[in-house]
Amino acid sequence: MPTSTDISLPLLPGQAYHIYNRGNEKRPIFFQEDNFSYFLKRYQDYIKGYMGTYAYCLIDNHLHISASVKSGERIIAVARSDKEIKLDTHFVRRYVMPYLKSIDVEAQLADLTDLRAVDLTDLRAVDLTELRAVDLTNLQDLLNLLPPLQLTTLTSDYETHPEQLTDLPFTTQLCSYIVSQRMRRFLLSYAKSVNVQQERTGSLFQKPFRRKWITTRDDLKSIITYIHHNVIHHGYDVSFERYPWSSYREYISDKKDSILWNDALSIFGSKTEFVQYSTEYQDRKIEEMEFK
Repeated sequence: MPTSTDISLPLLPGQAYHIYNRGNEKRPIFFQEDNFSYFLKRYQDYIKGYMGTYAYCLIDNHLHISASVKSGERIIAVARSDKEIKLDTHFVRRYVMPYLKSIDVEAQLADLTDLRAVDLTDLRAVDLTELRAVDLTNLQDLLNLLPPLQLTTLTSDYETHPEQLTDLPFTTQLCSYIVSQRMRRFLLSYAKSVNVQQERTGSLFQKPFRRKWITTRDDLKSIITYIHHNVIHHGYDVSFERYPWSSYREYISDKKDSILWNDALSIFGSKTEFVQYSTEYQDRKIEEMEFK
C-alpha cells in the first residue's frame, strides 16, 4: 500500500482513501461524550452524496476514516443542488480560467464579481461580448456556463496517484475540489462549534487533513482493521466491540446506516470472517509487542 502522506494529493472520483487528522500540537479534539456524536452527525451531513464510509475511529486527540469517493456523475449531480458550494478565487484562477480559455470562453469572464442578468444555459446563444461580470465562484453559474461535462471519464484506474490537480482533466479537478472542500468545511464547522463550547480559540486540528490512497481490496481490508484496532493500540479498551466511537460495532450489529458494510463485508467474506480477521490481527499485534 502506498505510504505517501503528501497533503497535496487530491481526492479523486471513484477512489478509496484513508483519511486522518489529529489535534493541533496533539491536543484533544473531543472533550466530552457529545462531541463524538456531534462529529459523526456533522460528518454525515457534509459527506452524504460525495463519499461513502468503510470505517471510522475517533480517539480523544485524533481520528481515522476510510472512505470511498463517489463517481464524477454522482458528485456533479449532488453539487448541482448544493447551494453552499462556493469555489475560491485561487481555484478559479488556476483551474477554471485556463479551462474556459481552452474551450474559447475568453477574457470577458475574468471579472469575478456577479452574474444576474445573463442566461448561460445555452452558451451558443450568448454574446460573450456582453459578459462583463460573471461570478465564477458560484458553482451553479459555472456548471450552466460549461458545455456538457464528460463525466463518464471521471472514474478511472490509476497506476500511480496524480500528485497535483494540474495533472488531471478539468472535470476531475472540479470533482476533486468539491469533495476536498466538503471535508475541509466539515472539519471547520466542527472546530468552530467545539471552540465555542470549550471557550477556546485557535486551530483545533492540524492543517490540512491527511490522506493515503487505497489501491486494492486487500489494502482496504487491512486499513479497516487497522482503524478499528486503534482503540486497543492506544489503550482505550481491550476489545473492539466495547468502544462506542468506532464503526466496529456497526459491523457486528444490525445498525449499519452510516457505513458501506455490505461492500466491506464482501471483502472479508462474512461477518464471522470479519470478526475472526480482527481477532487474528489483534493477536498478531500482541505477539509483535512481546517480541520487541
